[in-house]
This record gives sequence, C-alpha cells and structure tokens, in this order.
Amino acid sequence: MFVDNINLYASVLDTINNGVIILEEDYRIVFWNKFMAKHSGYSLENVFGKNIFSVFSDLPETWMKLKIRSIKLIKNFSFISWKQRPYLFKFKHNNHSSGIIGSYMNQDCTFIPINDRSTGKFYICIIIQDMTDSASMQIKLIEMQDINKSLEAISSVDALTSIYNRGFIEKKLDKQFNLCIEGKENLCTAIFDIDHFKLVNDTYGHLAGDEVLKNVSSTILAILPKHIHIGRYGGEEFLLIFPNTDKKEAFGLSEEIRLSMENLVTEFKEKKIKITISVGLSYFKRTQKNYLQMIHEADIALYESKKNGRNRLTIFGANHP
Repeated sequence: MFVDNINLYASVLDTINNGVIILEEDYRIVFWNKFMAKHSGYSLENVFGKNIFSVFSDLPETWMKLKIRSIKLIKNFSFISWKQRPYLFKFKHNNHSSGIIGSYMNQDCTFIPINDRSTGKFYICIIIQDMTDSASMQIKLIEMQDINKSLEAISSVDALTSIYNRGFIEKKLDKQFNLCIEGKENLCTAIFDIDHFKLVNDTYGHLAGDEVLKNVSSTILAILPKHIHIGRYGGEEFLLIFPNTDKKEAFGLSEEIRLSMENLVTEFKEKKIKITISVGLSYFKRTQKNYLQMIHEADIALYESKKNGRNRLTIFGANHP
C-alpha cells in the first residue's frame, strides 16, 4: 500500500527542514512530517485521515482545490514562491534574527502529483520551505536600495532650486561627452546666467533673489523636453545639456528659454521682479579634449553675449547655428 511505503520513508522525511504533507484525492491527510507537527502544533496522529481544510480553516480552499486539480490534469509539479503568495499555512516565525518577530512564516510551496501504481490512487505531496530569513534579507536589501536611491537623489539636487547641482550635472555631461567620443550621438551644452542678478539682490534682498532662482528653474523645467538636463552651475549660473541634439535644435531650445525669461515675472512681497538671461552655446567637436573644454567654450560664448549687450544667445565660434 502507498501508506505503508510512506511509513518506510517517514524517518527520512522527518529529518529534513521542510514541511512535507501528503493528501489523498479527497484532501485527507495521510502523511505529515515533524516540521509540520512542530509549526502547526498537531502531530501526525492528530491529523491522520482528516480533511486538511477542516484542520486548517484559514487555508485558501478554493485556490488550493483548483491548484490540485490542475496538477492532476497536467501531471506535473507546480511551484509557488512566497513573492506570489506570502504563505500557505499561517505558521508563526520566531527567529529573532529575522527582525519580523510575530509575523507569519514566508513560504515557498511545491505541489507534486503522485500516482500509486499498485493501487491506482492519486495523491498530492506539498512541500513547504521556510523562506522567512531569505524574504527578510531581500526586503532589507530593497529598503537599502531605496535609501541609497534617496541619498543619491539628495546628493545630486541643488537644495534651493531642486534641479541638479554642479557636481551631478558635470557627471552627466562627462558621460554624454564619452558617448560622443564613441560616435554614438551628438551633443551640445549651454551656460546661461541671469543678467544683473546682483542688482536684484541689492534692490529686493537675497530672499527675493532666491525666489527668482527658484522661479527660473521651475519655469525652464516645464519648457524643456525630458531628455534635456539642467543644473545650477554657480550662484545665478545654469548649465544645460542637450544629448543627441544638433546645433540647430539646441539653438532653438536655448532661444526659447531666453525668450521665456523675458516674460517671466517673479512676485515677492507685492513686488514684481523681471529678469533677462545671457546664453552661451557650444557643441561637441572631436578636437575637444574633454567635457570641460565644452563648458569653457560655452563660457566664452556667454561672455560674448554679455559683451554685446546681454539678453542674447551666442554660439561659440559663430553668431548663428
């Protein structure tokens, strides 16, 4: 008999650190190892011959019956990870190292169909593996990754304007410059600063100047396509990166920004503050040694814009794209 065979191997199955349950086709329990006895509080003698759903009323009965029927039909095992269904049996987990004392044991479950050739009977074997410690470690790892992402975001953002800070925007430009070296895309960069910003601070105060900087940043963010990057490069100086963008397109976007700043009004303590910006634009050339040379060329073009009356855009080495 199949049950007799089970008894022959019971001592082996009792030594493994997984739960082993064997059910008859009508869901009556015919085997129950020591793991199951330990965590459920029921010995094999207590549960033998009983319907598993009468012993454990909180089991997902409809789901389990469908699962067992499908396994019988396809004649193959089925694996359910704790990520799909956290547990099958509501067993407490008391491992203090897990950090989740009192919660239910996370379980991987394997359903295996068994046909007893001697009797023709169908049985289902369910193996329960305690995954709580592994689940706890994965959850902690995800939490740490989330924390690291948050810290990275904080370290990359300018506290006042909520756009990229100088260090991070330079890293992005360096990365894009290297892609150009590999011949993968075009690249332009622009530097602009707010004309006569010192006068804004002197006239309205530094808090008003801060409001202008925040207004400029949020306005430009709303204008820029998502693949264009902006960072605060200095006090009132900003750096733009145009990945995979040619001179003409970068010129058009930069000019759009300049014109939008002409119409920008920052309200502070019933005062309306208007500003303009001067812009210098440079583009990738294979003669450039590194991204810093691109910034240097954009800075020279910015100087030309200021020298020629401010509130204008200059491309390094030319007056038009």
